[in-house]
Order: sequence, then C-alpha cells, then structure tokens
Amino acid sequence: MRTIAWKRHLCYSAIASAVLVITGCGYSAKQAARATSSAGSAQPISLACSVNPSVVSLGQSATITSAASNPANLPLTYSYNASSGSVSGNGSTALFNTQGMQVGTVMFSCKIVASNGESASASTTLSIQAPVLLAPSVVITASPNPAITGSPVLLSASVAGDGATSAVPNGTITFMDGTATVGTGVLDAKGTTSLTVPTLSPGSHTLQAEYQGDNVYAAAVSVDLILAVQSAPSAPTPPPT
Repeated sequence: MRTIAWKRHLCYSAIASAVLVITGCGYSAKQAARATSSAGSAQPISLACSVNPSVVSLGQSATITSAASNPANLPLTYSYNASSGSVSGNGSTALFNTQGMQVGTVMFSCKIVASNGESASASTTLSIQAPVLLAPSVVITASPNPAITGSPVLLSASVAGDGATSAVPNGTITFMDGTATVGTGVLDAKGTTSLTVPTLSPGSHTLQAEYQGDNVYAAAVSVDLILAVQSAPSAPTPPPT
C-alpha cells in the first residue's frame, strides 16, 4: 500500500512539474502533455485605449495612451490610426494635434502586436470644439480734437486683454468714420496702432476702431469717439488801398 501511495505522489508531481512522467501512473504521455500545456499557458494580451484630454479646443493637442496587459512580458509593437488628421508616435503614448482641423469628433484605433503574432486593439474618441476666445477692450483717440479741416488728424487705437492671459492682442484695426472706412493699421507688440488722416470735412465725425480678433481674442469695437472738425478760419480781408 505504501508503494502505491508513493507512486501516486510521484505521478502527481510529474504532471504538475512537466519534468517527469512515470509509467504506471494511469496517465499517458499525451495526457500529461495536455495537462502541462494547460497549466503553463499565459493569458492573452489585451489593450485599453484612452485620450487625454478627451475634449479640446481647436488648435490644441491631446495625448493618446495605450495601456497593454501583457502577462508573458512579450515585446510589443504599437500603432495608431485616426479617422481624420494624423497621430505622431508609435509607443505606448502618442500625440495628436488639432491645428488646421475642423470642429467635430475624431475616432482613434489603437493596436498592439506581440512578438509571437498575438494582437489586441481598442478605440477611443476625441471631441474638438470651437475655441473660446477672450474679450478684449478697444480704445480710440484722436489728436487734435477738435480739429481744423485741412489739417492732419492722428487716430490711435489700443487693444488690451482681460487679464486672463499674458498674450498681447495682435492683428488689424479698421478705423471707421460712421459707415465709411478711413484706413487700417496693424497692432504692434504693445497692442497699439495709429493712422494719420490728412484732412476731414467740417462737422461732427463719429469714429470707431474695429478690432478683427486673433486666435486668442475675439473681435471687438471701441466706444464711439466724437471728433469735431472746424472750418479753417478765413483769411483776413486786406485793407483798402
């Protein structure tokens, strides 16, 4: 009886370790191989794909991450596809830039391939929204005011941000006299521009500075500036001779 129990113990040890098969244990070599293969097989690889942030403004970037479950620690190859635009990177993370794209949703397909040919895939989506532009303030001045017809007038405009960012507004200012365009100017590094008007007709002029906006600041218009233009004084009549 002790001999039989000892043989059974050896038999179980052989099947568990896949090193030794003892005849007479009641298992064939094929059965032992199947038991060994089942006990030693690794779980298949799997993949989870995500994008951060999942919502961006047009022009911003997002990072795609492939989180692989790789029980056997096999070498993996990563790849990415986007429904529009292009993904930069072929590792566990990749970059996607929305510059020049359209507002909408982009779907990403993430895939891994192991060195043994096994593969797994997953997908995720990114929402691209229109950028939220900041509201600037626009101020217009005229010098001199009042002015005299026939004399030049210097129009100046300045555009300032709302303090939410250090970005200085840039772009174009259009100077308006009522519904008529007087001229345009390009903002400098300080957000200012000016325009010299050679002459204006006598009377009251309602002036505005229209800012066209940029990729940070929305378009805006200054408060009306009333410029009084007076007629040039008449030349004195020479005394009679």
